[in-house]
Amino acid sequence: MPTYESENGWIAIGNQKNYWSVYTCSAEKISKYLTSNPDAKHGKGCINFRNKDNVDLEAIKQVIQQVLNV
Repeated sequence: MPTYESENGWIAIGNQKNYWSVYTCSAEKISKYLTSNPDAKHGKGCINFRNKDNVDLEAIKQVIQQVLNV
């Protein structure tokens, strides 16, 4: 699973047969995304997407930027 780290935390992208996930170092890092997307399937620090989901890539980019502080 590709994992990217910075002084601020880490983020990883996982892929399975029927879904993919963005994993972060804490629930705080995905809180803005979940506020904007309350129906998103998620765990404590991850967001899960089914392969058929329509994904807002700009919102995911913002999650990545927040985690890595870039």
